[in-house]
Amino acid sequence: MEEMLVRLIDEDEALFYFIDKRLDVMIEYGRRIIELCAGRVDAIWMGEDLGFQRGPLISLTLFEEHVRPRLQLQ
Repeated sequence: MEEMLVRLIDEDEALFYFIDKRLDVMIEYGRRIIELCAGRVDAIWMGEDLGFQRGPLISLTLFEEHVRPRLQLQ
């Protein structure tokens, strides 16, 4: 976890590649579930835990630059 956060701050392209590929897999998995359930799915939740009990794990700037665009519908 610590290494991932350091790489996020350093804007490591390998980390962004990994995140994007993982997200692609999660989206495809969700798409297949929806297809297989043939209209019986009301909602799908894909979330990440980006906070502590007392506040966020990363800065708002890092969130806005790197996380939010990946969480928004395309």
